Amino acid sequence: MKDKGRGDRPGMGCDLVFDRSTFVLPDGSHFLEHMIETTGDTVLGDHTQIDYGITSPQSMYIGDGVDIRGDLHAGEDVRMDVFTTVDGEVKAQGSAYLGEGVHVTGRLSVMEDLDVGDEVTLEEGFEARGWINIRNPVPTVVYVVIYLMQLMRQGRSEEVEQMLDHLEEAEQTFEISETFMFVPNGSRLGLQDSHIRGGMRVGADCRVLGNFRAEDDARLGRATELHGSLRVQGGVRLEPGVEVHGDIEAWDDVYVGENVVVHGTIEAQSVDLRPSAEVKGTIKAPEGVRFRDDASLEMEQKVRDFEDDVYPIGEMLE
Repeated sequence: MKDKGRGDRPGMGCDLVFDRSTFVLPDGSHFLEHMIETTGDTVLGDHTQIDYGITSPQSMYIGDGVDIRGDLHAGEDVRMDVFTTVDGEVKAQGSAYLGEGVHVTGRLSVMEDLDVGDEVTLEEGFEARGWINIRNPVPTVVYVVIYLMQLMRQGRSEEVEQMLDHLEEAEQTFEISETFMFVPNGSRLGLQDSHIRGGMRVGADCRVLGNFRAEDDARLGRATELHGSLRVQGGVRLEPGVEVHGDIEAWDDVYVGENVVVHGTIEAQSVDLRPSAEVKGTIKAPEGVRFRDDASLEMEQKVRDFEDDVYPIGEMLE
């Protein structure tokens, strides 16, 4: 997968290098009762479970064995890998590419071309205004396996390695926009509870529903609302204006920015609070709670810069 934009800024106003173990929700995304309205492209990793439908103004890229329990509406193309199930309708303003064993319980509607693999099931039929191509990729795979086995029998291991390298280089890639939603492999977005197999990076002005568990750090962008609790196996950073309607539990530290409101308790190793932040419940922090204003943060930054030889001593003393 390739990023069409700057890979270090995935449309959410924070410095982040894209990786396959971080849940990314771009600025302005909203969880509704049974639908996620997002911005940019949508990328769902292999074997993810999504208990919502998804509406995206751009393309959708869906991995192997994904279970989606709602409608998919894409402003551009839809690509689904093998054995993915959609319990709902699929609408694409562009083209649709469905891998082997894809199952759609609703109707499929595409404004351009339709490309389907073997044993694709469309229970309520389909409508396509462009070309329709039905393919079966199995024979090609069989020939490749037979050829590799013959090379191995002849002891030509170097040629086998070279061929595997060529196949890996030829693996299908696609470009995504700078703004995108990404769900890591094996994760679940549930109506009540969600489990992220990695970290979380939620953009600004988002509305997120449900209780979230993450296996790494979590960051909520400016003015984002989380209607649920947050439990992470790392640290938590709440940008200015965030509102959390639930508890926060972190294995590491929690940073609470300006004008943040937490309608619950915070449990972490340490908690860093800005003066205007408000926590309705109790705070449990074995390593203490720090209250810091802009002046103290600026001085700490200068100390770090001095340690890195950024500022001369004279400027530090001003």
